[in-house]
Amino acid sequence: MQSDTANAFVQFLPLVTIMITFAIGNGFLAARLDRNVAVWVILSLIPVVNFWFYVYAAYQSCSS
Repeated sequence: MQSDTANAFVQFLPLVTIMITFAIGNGFLAARLDRNVAVWVILSLIPVVNFWFYVYAAYQSCSS
């Protein structure tokens, strides 16, 4: 049973790493676009919301 938990953690670790790097990048992007940095970082870290927020952030960066 412990091996299943450890295996799930190892599979989840790359996703968390990608989420954190995108959150940092979106923080810099929010500062450049004069948006609220804390809100953009938090929305980048929420697991289901972040995929839709990445699309929104990409749209905002291209339209400005």
